[in-house]
Amino acid sequence: MQFNLFGKKFKCIVCGKKFKTEVELEQHRSTEHKK
Repeated sequence: MQFNLFGKKFKCIVCGKKFKTEVELEQHRSTEHKK
């Protein structure tokens, strides 16, 4: 797992947006990338 300077380690594989927590990432994916 890679870390950047901002400490955001959860990256959305769909759009590349990064999040600090897995919860934020899951919320983003469920709202922005519904499948």
